[in-house]
Amino acid sequence: SLLLLADAVAALLVFLMIALIDINLLGAMHWIGLSYNSVTCINLLLAIGLSVDYCIHIMHAFLLASGTRRDRAAKAMSDLGVSVFNGGVTTIIAVLPLAVASSYVFSVFFKMFLLIVILGLYHGLL
Repeated sequence: SLLLLADAVAALLVFLMIALIDINLLGAMHWIGLSYNSVTCINLLLAIGLSVDYCIHIMHAFLLASGTRRDRAAKAMSDLGVSVFNGGVTTIIAVLPLAVASSYVFSVFFKMFLLIVILGLYHGLL
């Protein structure tokens, strides 16, 4: 992230958002009745890669914009907010067939991916 953003503070903020998404995902796992095992561990690792997508695009657009912080945030959201949101929606649509799966692995995969996308969009866009 530091090499791509060329701003240490921005890279640190993106890292914190990714860490918060994983921490929130661990907490949400408890509330939906999932235990920590190899399947959920793999999904937690996948969450890191997906979360980067939601956070880093908005941060990069913020860094490229000019003006006050509020103007830069508004510009970043107007330029990429809809695209990032559409990416999350299409990811949910892609994993939606797994909702009816009877296999434990696919069922967990659906629940965790749904949470990953919701938390990623929440932390990346808000």
